[in-house]
Amino acid sequence: MSAHRTTRALGVAATGLLLAGAGVAAGSPSASAATTLVYSCTSPVGPADVSTTIDTNAPATLPMGESFSGGTGTVAATLPSSLSTGLMFLGYDSISGVAGTSVQVVDPTGTTRATMDSSLDAPKVKLNGSGTTLNATGAAGTTPVADVAGDWTLLAPTTVTMDITPYDAAGEPQPVIQSSCTYKSGNRVIDTISVS
Repeated sequence: MSAHRTTRALGVAATGLLLAGAGVAAGSPSASAATTLVYSCTSPVGPADVSTTIDTNAPATLPMGESFSGGTGTVAATLPSSLSTGLMFLGYDSISGVAGTSVQVVDPTGTTRATMDSSLDAPKVKLNGSGTTLNATGAAGTTPVADVAGDWTLLAPTTVTMDITPYDAAGEPQPVIQSSCTYKSGNRVIDTISVS
């Protein structure tokens, strides 16, 4: 099964990694800072904590009866130096990644109203011993119509599965590494949208 087919069937975020963004149908972009979370991920050299910074362009406000969709989110997933060095020891020179993600959309009553599914692609980056960062982008799905006034929230996923493609020094792709990641710490609220 290809990396794309595998991860598109998955439900989050980053390297072993993650997350999505949302576009605006109405309202101005949110000015909130990017959210940083830590996921514990499996790897060929043992478990590793991956720090992931997520940023979306969800609107800060939205009129009642509107929805938003189609934007692009960004995720920067930083592998610890131990994982980067371990992959280099296995003979890998660089990596790329693909992940499927589902961000929960929660209304002001605390009810999950939808999940925004997206696919994130991280282009090839050279491994280095001090830590390697994969920068992924992806388009999000559409939120439900905002029919309840108050703060709606977008929540990062609690689990993520990612396919990592390693490359040798000649740039030849090697067998795909499947990594499973579990949320460990950080604020899962990646954006808040005020509906009135």
